[in-house]
Amino acid sequence: MDDATTDVSRSPSLRRRAFLSAAAIGIGGLSGCTGKVRPFVGKRDTDEKTLTDVQSVVVAADVGNVTVTPNDDLSERTVRAHVEKKSSSILSSLSAVAFSATAEEGRATVRTQTEDGIRLWSLPTVQLRVEAHPSIVVESARVENGDVLVEDLVGPGSRSDSDSSESLVVRTEDGDATARETTGNVVVRTKDGDATARKTTGDADVRTEDGDAMAHETTGNVVVRTKDGDATARKTTGDADVRTKDGDATARKTTGDADVRTEDGDATAIGVKGFVRVHTTDGDARTESCDGILGVSSKNGDVDAEVSALRSDTRIETENGDARASLGESLNARVVGKTAHGDVSVSATLDDSEVSDEHVSGTVGDGGPTLRVQSENGDVKIS
Repeated sequence: MDDATTDVSRSPSLRRRAFLSAAAIGIGGLSGCTGKVRPFVGKRDTDEKTLTDVQSVVVAADVGNVTVTPNDDLSERTVRAHVEKKSSSILSSLSAVAFSATAEEGRATVRTQTEDGIRLWSLPTVQLRVEAHPSIVVESARVENGDVLVEDLVGPGSRSDSDSSESLVVRTEDGDATARETTGNVVVRTKDGDATARKTTGDADVRTEDGDAMAHETTGNVVVRTKDGDATARKTTGDADVRTKDGDATARKTTGDADVRTEDGDATAIGVKGFVRVHTTDGDARTESCDGILGVSSKNGDVDAEVSALRSDTRIETENGDARASLGESLNARVVGKTAHGDVSVSATLDDSEVSDEHVSGTVGDGGPTLRVQSENGDVKIS
């Protein structure tokens, strides 16, 4: 073995330089064969279909983001669907997602479908845009994997020949689902993402399992629910049922009665023009500037309520935390405050009052239903 060979085999730095030199020679050889090395820039394909003599439309997508919006420039009873497929991966095929738009007896169906057995990572990115004349009814827009938005169109419950309880369905399994400025009852669903109804007219049922659920400026009764995330009704008109298991539940500036509940988080009702029930298991419960209360409770947290009116006997209570009640000037009620382990303090004027360190009772106004303010382990304050 000669000295040069021995030096390269023993020196790591020489070995690296030798490897890089060989790699450079190899690349040079390849470039000589192909003429020029170009980076892979991806693939793109678009398609568009127009359907006429349409009264309603159904949109279904296996994959991709979907938007369904109005277009005043289209002729009446016309739907136009546009799809864009693109990929920057050599492993995916644009043909793995098929696009179709058909009409039968006045009902349009727009679809994107994947081939059986195709892996998600090998699919192209898909954007499906559906435009409809504003007179056309949207029955549903469903996506398996992607975001979905339906905006400023009417649902099936708005048709004169339909059951008014029918709902427009906006649904995805994995992504955000949104209904915005739609007319008629609406159901908004997702399993993994945010669910939102915004400025809709009609009852709204808004639910997700993992994400935030919100109804904002809707007209009609609302159900807003999530398992893991915040649930919010804001500036809605109609009764509100707002619930989450793990997150904050809030009704703010709504009109109508509100039921606000969470298991792990804060429950809050503020500025509700109606009666409210607020409950949490682990967190604080609070009401402020509401027309009246039906109950405010927590197991592990503070409860704080402004009390303007009662419909019946009502409790403001916690097991572990402080309980506070601020009595409105026009309230007519019998008031009872009690704690097992803590102090009771009263700054409100009570008629026929009985006061001790752990108990207080009396009446405000003309008397009426009983308001109980109590804690097992905490202080009670009535003002």
